[in-house]
Amino acid sequence: MLPSAGNRSEFIEQALRSHLAHLVRQEISRQDLRILNEHADRLNEEALDTLAYQTGL
Repeated sequence: MLPSAGNRSEFIEQALRSHLAHLVRQEISRQDLRILNEHADRLNEEALDTLAYQTGL
């Protein structure tokens, strides 16, 4: 049995909303990764400095 026209419309609308939300989350993750990569060297240096300080205690 096929769903009624209203149910099909709701299903399609929900599927599109879900897909668009997924695309937004994907873009945010891509931007976050780009930012981390831009600052990776400095962040790694800070981490190594912190570890060297802790082992020097």
